[in-house]
Amino acid sequence: MKKKVLLVVTKSNFGGAQRYVYDLATNLPTDEFDIAVAFGPGLDGRPGRLAKMLSEKGVRTILVLELGRDINPIGDLRALRALITLFKKEQPHVVHLNSSKAGGLGAFAARLAGVPRIIFTSHGLAFDEKRGALQRLLIWLATWTTILLTHTTIAVSVETFERIRHMPFLRKKVRLVHNGIITPTFISKQDARTEIMTLDPNLPHEGHWIGSIGELHRNKDYATAIDALTYMESDAHLVVIGEGEARESLLARAVENNVQDRVHLVGFVSDAAKYLRAFDTFILPSQKEGLPYVLLEAGYGYLPVVATDIPGVRDVILPDFTGLIVPPGDAQALSNAIERTLTDARLSRSLADELLKRIQKSFALDTMIEKTSLLYSDHA
Repeated sequence: MKKKVLLVVTKSNFGGAQRYVYDLATNLPTDEFDIAVAFGPGLDGRPGRLAKMLSEKGVRTILVLELGRDINPIGDLRALRALITLFKKEQPHVVHLNSSKAGGLGAFAARLAGVPRIIFTSHGLAFDEKRGALQRLLIWLATWTTILLTHTTIAVSVETFERIRHMPFLRKKVRLVHNGIITPTFISKQDARTEIMTLDPNLPHEGHWIGSIGELHRNKDYATAIDALTYMESDAHLVVIGEGEARESLLARAVENNVQDRVHLVGFVSDAAKYLRAFDTFILPSQKEGLPYVLLEAGYGYLPVVATDIPGVRDVILPDFTGLIVPPGDAQALSNAIERTLTDARLSRSLADELLKRIQKSFALDTMIEKTSLLYSDHA
């Protein structure tokens, strides 16, 4: 008999956690598992891009209208009740929770509903975000409770794995399973630039493009990348593929720094990874990550990478070997590292070579699927 697996994620947009859910839902063996995915609405209150992509692959989806990212006591109680009702109706053998809100409410709901196997994937620790001390303590307690309520928690990075292991009573509850991908399909540098320029005709076809792909959210810290432009000797342009709530504040930051002509927020682009070769250097200036898919894609795209020294990134980027590492929030250091990749062709080739080798060896999708499948069994 097939094992019923219900994957749950807070939002139905398409960020890292949603990419992870999509990859599991569309690659788990169909002769072993009956898969469904539950999620909250997108920013407009309707099912987001994840829902459409899953439906196109024939995966059954369930919209939980009450499930939202923001903390709201009354709304969260409604979401908890909705999840309990859902789990009792679906009667899954496994509930696999993703993202902080779905994890916390989902673990409690799954226990109350008597779900036999509860898995939670930690895509980075929420209390690492910049918040007040009291908020961080409360989020730490919520994270600890979530993991305590699960049967197994998956950490996608080594540092997250080690930190969870050292939290009280959690040593035996966590497993390390790196994210994995298959080789993306890319288009040529010239074609990629031509297509991106249709989204922003002010981009120059020639010259240096510093690129990134990600949600315009404070955790991604594109504000520091904009600040970095002011320190650069070259007139390189920053190109960010992605959309989000921070768009207006980032544009204002560019004007404030008088670099608005060199900052290009081109918006959401479907299948964004195929355009990676438009860039000369890929940057990830994040304050917090799980294990970033975009670094794996940039590695396959044969790009030199500059990223911040945070958990998740360290699993992929070995300093001065597979990429350059800078402190989070340090615009001067970010600028200097970018300049090194733009002016030292030998360094850039070496970084790209070693990153590609590392990703091919350690971040395969098949390995992620196999290790995760094993955790769905009751004795794992």
